[in-house]
Formats: sequence, C-alpha cells, structure tokens
Amino acid sequence: MSPLFGYVMAFMGWTLVAVLIWIVAAILSVRRRTRRVGRCLLWAMAATYPGVVVCQIMAAPVIVVVLGAAWLFWRIVEPGAATTSSSPVVEAVSLVAALFVMCFFCVMSFIGFYQGWRVGWAYGCGGQLSNIVEATAPVRWFRTLLRRLRA
Repeated sequence: MSPLFGYVMAFMGWTLVAVLIWIVAAILSVRRRTRRVGRCLLWAMAATYPGVVVCQIMAAPVIVVVLGAAWLFWRIVEPGAATTSSSPVVEAVSLVAALFVMCFFCVMSFIGFYQGWRVGWAYGCGGQLSNIVEATAPVRWFRTLLRRLRA
C-alpha cells in the first residue's frame, strides 16, 4: 500500500467525521438554547483543517532529515547502485526510521487537530481570532524561539 493511499484514506475518514459533526452542529443551531454550542462546534471542526496542515508542514523538515539520514546510512554501509539491501543492520535502521516518521507525523497531526479545535471553539464562542491564536502554545513557542535566535 502506498503511503499516499493511506494519507488519502485517513483524510477521507477525517472529512466524514467532520461532516457528521457539522450535521450535529446544524441540528444544535436550530434551537435557540443550543445555538451557541452548535456554532462553537462548527468552528471547532472547521479550524482543525488548517491546524493539522500547519503542524504537518512543521513536521516535514524533521521527516526529511530522518529519512535522509537512513538513506545515507544505507549508502555508507552498502555502497553501489543496488536498490535492495542484504544487511540486517540497514533493514533495522530503515524500519526504525520509517516507524519514527509515521509516529512523528501522526503525533504532529493530532497536535494540530487539538490546537485547531481549541482555536475554533474559542472563536465560535465569541473570542477575537488574533488573541486566540496568540495564546496557543505553538505560537508562544515560536515567538520564544525567535527571541532566542535574535539574541
């Protein structure tokens, strides 16, 4: 199975869940008493998309470095033009690198989902978007990193 196929299937599952949550939000928005919860739910689910994409983009350099290091290790241990490996060490390093990349990508996706949900929920409940985004942990970490790099 191609990694792209797995990614597309996960995205389709996520979109299905999002549509179901939006249907619940629409139903909640009909009654005046639950309208606020419905609006918060709608924005929370909508904000998960950019949250996940941003965290996946942030994960990409780490993934490239890990996969590049595994490939370089393979080329050092088994020089030549071979596309298959006969060394168990190379196979073990490649497997560990692949598992790390998958786990790291999933963790970053879940962090993006969580942060996006929090931002969307706060915005749907009436918060100002710029203040909400500034209060998220990744933005605070990034600002701290920038301050340290400038110093």
